[in-house]
Amino acid sequence: LPLLNTQMGYVFERQGRLDIAANYALETLRLGEKLNSNRAIAVAYSDLSNIFWKQSKFEKGLEYGLTSAKIFEEIGINDLDYDFTLYVIGNNFLALKKYPEALNYFKHSIAIGERYGFYNNLSDVYISLVDLHAYLNEFEEAEIAGENAIKYAELLDNNFMLMRSWLSVGKLQNLQGKYISAIESVERSIAI
Repeated sequence: LPLLNTQMGYVFERQGRLDIAANYALETLRLGEKLNSNRAIAVAYSDLSNIFWKQSKFEKGLEYGLTSAKIFEEIGINDLDYDFTLYVIGNNFLALKKYPEALNYFKHSIAIGERYGFYNNLSDVYISLVDLHAYLNEFEEAEIAGENAIKYAELLDNNFMLMRSWLSVGKLQNLQGKYISAIESVERSIAI
């Protein structure tokens, strides 16, 4: 039942209905506490962290993400959900302009993603790394991150991830003043 609630929350989160997604995450948390399931509790905190990040409530998102990661580490689970949690923590740090901390969490997420083949998380992390490196004017690293985001989205055959990857590359190219390339990348994103 906690897993079912988590999956239902993902459906509503993808639809942008964050209030309903948060309700499912809170129900997962309630069930996790009732069933004494630390894994369910960790997933619930991770989902809430992601929802707060999407609502631009980065301090709260960071707090919930760090709580989730701590629980995952205490119970020794190194799975896709833990990997996603590291990515979300990195996003909250990135939004708070704490770039070294964000980079550390993104690198940890990449290590797990590459070890287990979590292509979806890898594409997500590399999209965030495009932004991080662009903010730091590290354009060569940002370009490499964009290539990796596209590579993993293609390996996954996931149009949603591929669309987001091309958009991030287009935004980077726009920042670099590569306007023709930026237009081409954004057009590819739109076409996908």
